[in-house]
Amino acid sequence: DSLSTMEVVNYIHEQSGRQDFKPSNITDEFTVQSIVDVIVSSRGTSVVETFTHTNKDSKTKEAEFFDSSPNRPIVHSELATEKTVFDGPEPEPEISHEPVVTINIAPSFIDFDSIISALKTADVVVLRQSDPLVFNHGAPIESNNEISIAKFMDRYVALSEAFESTSSTVVAIIEGEVRGGGMLFPAVADVCVATKKASFGLPEIHRNMVPSVVSKALVERLGQSTTRRLCLTGESFQTEQAL
Repeated sequence: DSLSTMEVVNYIHEQSGRQDFKPSNITDEFTVQSIVDVIVSSRGTSVVETFTHTNKDSKTKEAEFFDSSPNRPIVHSELATEKTVFDGPEPEPEISHEPVVTINIAPSFIDFDSIISALKTADVVVLRQSDPLVFNHGAPIESNNEISIAKFMDRYVALSEAFESTSSTVVAIIEGEVRGGGMLFPAVADVCVATKKASFGLPEIHRNMVPSVVSKALVERLGQSTTRRLCLTGESFQTEQAL
């Protein structure tokens, strides 16, 4: 009808920036694609058409106009059929699994991202020390920067949760000192291999602190009474005592 015709004409004028398109240009064969072609021809733009299926019997068409001019925003055609919304949960990306991932643990640094990533993708995660004498001493509790320590502890919580939720088999090989927050690694390991050079302890009490994140994992591994004693005394112990 005449109203619909004028709406199409006005729309083309608005989008093309030209006023020479007339109602007489609209014939019985005029379609949505014809509107697109007119606007594209007038503006010198490129067109990307996306087709999405709502079901077996219907199909929606969506045209997007990408102007070659960097100053013009993308314009979405209001005359095209309403955009289809995916109904249901987004499919999870496929994660490639690796059989074994070995991570070298530094004495006073923890690569949280690498460990958490390995716990998501590997069948077996092996934790080894990079220093010949120290496996890990946990958080930098000698630091006077409270903000730095707080951020470190947040990452430690995320790491602890990753260990709890992983389906990977975790193996910790201890050949040196493990202290403080570093006790998290043998506490959460499915298999902990310790040589005679290994030693363990929670020295936080000597610095007027208490173990935080690691204590939960130790309670599950050693029991509440043993964990409590180690926290209160700050004593270190050897492999024979750990067994």
